[in-house]
Amino acid sequence: MGWSNSELMRDVILAVKPRVASVSNRIEIYVDIIRAFHSCDWDVDSECLGIDYAWDQALRSIRPGMEWELYESQGMLAKDDQECP
Repeated sequence: MGWSNSELMRDVILAVKPRVASVSNRIEIYVDIIRAFHSCDWDVDSECLGIDYAWDQALRSIRPGMEWELYESQGMLAKDDQECP
């Protein structure tokens, strides 16, 4: 998968967030989506950081080894249930 799928995932996040109010439910949805995309060799999931707090948390639960401190220091992560851009 390539960059176009990051744009696809961004569209999915922007569609899910306003329709699923529960952060924990969105995290569960995103974890399933991330796993499905990863099984198809998707490796650009960090390009979707900062769109939805639930996405960031779902990705953090699956990829704890990512450079989370760097992303935080650069302001790339969404604040707790921040509004969509």
